[in-house]
Amino acid sequence: MVHSYRFTTSSIPLVLRMPNAPWIKIGLALALIMTVAPLVMPPRNALPQDKVFPWTAYFGVQNRPTPWAGFVRGIGRSVTGMVLRPALPSEAIKTTEFGQFLGQVKKVIQTRDVLIPFGGPGSAKKQDEVDAFMALVEQDEGATWKTLVQAQTRPLAELPEAQDRVYWQIGNEINSKHYSRTLRSWAKLPGPPRPNDQAIIPLYVEYFLAPTAEALEAASLAAFGEDGQIGVVLGTIANAGFPKPRKWLDSLLRYEIDGRFAKSLAGKKVMDVVDVIAVHYIVTSDDTAWRPKLDALRSTWLGQGRVKGIWATEELGSRRAKAGLGATTTLKVVFRFLHWWGRHDMTPREGRCSFYGVRMGKPGTRGEDALGVLYDFLGDAPIAELSGLVLTEPDEGLETYAFEDLISTKRVIAAIAGGRDLPIGRLVVRQEGWTGDVAASLHVFSPAGHERVPLTAQRHDGGYALSPPAQTILPGDGAALIFLEQS
Repeated sequence: MVHSYRFTTSSIPLVLRMPNAPWIKIGLALALIMTVAPLVMPPRNALPQDKVFPWTAYFGVQNRPTPWAGFVRGIGRSVTGMVLRPALPSEAIKTTEFGQFLGQVKKVIQTRDVLIPFGGPGSAKKQDEVDAFMALVEQDEGATWKTLVQAQTRPLAELPEAQDRVYWQIGNEINSKHYSRTLRSWAKLPGPPRPNDQAIIPLYVEYFLAPTAEALEAASLAAFGEDGQIGVVLGTIANAGFPKPRKWLDSLLRYEIDGRFAKSLAGKKVMDVVDVIAVHYIVTSDDTAWRPKLDALRSTWLGQGRVKGIWATEELGSRRAKAGLGATTTLKVVFRFLHWWGRHDMTPREGRCSFYGVRMGKPGTRGEDALGVLYDFLGDAPIAELSGLVLTEPDEGLETYAFEDLISTKRVIAAIAGGRDLPIGRLVVRQEGWTGDVAASLHVFSPAGHERVPLTAQRHDGGYALSPPAQTILPGDGAALIFLEQS
């Protein structure tokens, strides 16, 4: 069930409702006692109607937890489907590795959600693995595969902390040319492989998605006495912002399952068996139409069938990270998504973003460097977008977002450069309701690294003029964080 979560208390004296500025509520219930606690995501079914979240609850990281990430995609080597990847039953579950895996998951889900990609064909890059998997499913109408799925998922589901915290992702970049090449070869379909291949949709659904989803329902019934308690995430859609991948996704979600290997699902559509749609790289791209593309995806599919969430399970990417654009791109993604989620009042289980390549690159240029600086300033605070906090100088070619911490007097402005170098002799900001002294600092990220610049703040024209010791350059491929705190 999808709830509406609202921050309704009047005990915190902050002006958040402003003309043409929708509420953006991202924070902690503990805001009421004005303290910041360690990040803990409660089970979704336990959340009250009026609930806010830490900004960190919306962001994820690959493989191992980090303070700024509220969920983890993959645990250790499980990102490649460690336990279930081998196709032969005798090799499919290695007891020692599974015990280690279970222990790792148990530790993480104390405070965070976990998204675990299944094995099976995985990313479908290796023909022998795909051939072996398809043969395994065909040999006994999927019985062995479903047994393996339950053997992995049920022990996790039965952990006391696991209900609604563990999600399973069924395939990676399933519209890729890899899937087309290997599935076409196995099925002996005529024609060359291609991305967004409509001909492989029945193969992906009937052999991989449907049997796996049916096994997850059985595990849910066994563990909780009802189905739908284990999160099912659709295989990710690569380059999801472009028209052809979007058309492919729409066709997939409307596909009616014939149930050849999952009889209980026969007649249902894919939208009826998945909780989350997963997409890649809509916001990372330089496409200025990222917002209407997300809007269209949300308005079309959120709330249809069983779909409760739209997650970006990969943003950033190794190419940009290795080119020194990790921090810049990460900040762009973070603040675009915070703005968009808030505009639609989305909870962390309705909208999420995980970064791929966040640890890649030279020190100072990595995505984790920018997120670390932001986390050091905000912690796990609740934040809300502000229209009343405006950067008026410089204002040329910048994409800017402003947020406030709901439990302190901290404010942050993110400024994403528009392609040309911008000299900064001073920054002028206006903030409704602020009259006291302000402490300020500037953090500039670019392929050259991270520069922290102290700022001197003076009252100026209804706001503040923030001056660095010397002129600073915001490179055209850079991004900046401006931190403000009223004393």
